[in-house]
Amino acid sequence: MLIKLTHEHLPIISDYIEQFHDDVIYLMKPVELFATGDAKGVFYGAIENNQLLGLFYFSNKSVLAFHTLSPKVLGSLDFLKSIKAHKPKFIKANQAMIDGVYKLICRAVSEITESKSTLMYYEGGPTPIDSLEGFDLISGKHALVDELLGDLKFFIDVESHFGRQSKAINDIVKTFKAMIEEENYLLVVKDREMVAQGLIEDETEKMGILSGIYVSPKYRKLGLGERVSRELTSRLVSRDKRAVLFVKNNNSNARRLYEKIGYKSIKQYAVLTISY
Repeated sequence: MLIKLTHEHLPIISDYIEQFHDDVIYLMKPVELFATGDAKGVFYGAIENNQLLGLFYFSNKSVLAFHTLSPKVLGSLDFLKSIKAHKPKFIKANQAMIDGVYKLICRAVSEITESKSTLMYYEGGPTPIDSLEGFDLISGKHALVDELLGDLKFFIDVESHFGRQSKAINDIVKTFKAMIEEENYLLVVKDREMVAQGLIEDETEKMGILSGIYVSPKYRKLGLGERVSRELTSRLVSRDKRAVLFVKNNNSNARRLYEKIGYKSIKQYAVLTISY
């Protein structure tokens, strides 16, 4: 039976995360926030004899991230009921978990699409970073931020590239202004034009995930994607944290780039996109 987890369950949650480290990447940041009382969603657990057999996190952004090695839990009516109750738009887990839940949720949804990806860890040393003449890297508070946000085409292109629904203009400005002012977000600018970006998300005490690496079409094949990736990786390494990323299985160019930098493939993951 799935039960809602509280702070009294933190010891067994922490043990679970430590035990299944590579399989629970999507759960690490939510668990860290849960421990500080700042969780942006709700946790459920399958507990038997004071042992956690599965961990399920329904975020406030309609995402379910989960892990369990128990076929009984994975196929349980309680799990199906929780999905029906929370109606997540996205379900994220390693490939084995996604394969296990696929048939179960077919009974609760009208359409499912699957995106497969590979979890990669950075296993190199300090990352050599070359400068790119004519391009500026902006991170943190910068005098150009307000001017750059006056032209939202770049950010709209980013949203479209990653398959996200376009936000209202005010929401785009608010979101990206907050991101630009953080040291974990990087913009590449040429002659006051935004041409590339990347960020570190879900950073915990031990790791951070590279994400959102994007280069405008007319500036591709100039090394900007590699430059951004190396810079963000270097920031995590300098903080004594593991650099992690996910690359879609059909993006062989990106995989070769990350392997060149020093990333190694670890495990298969997948994301289900759900329509009810």
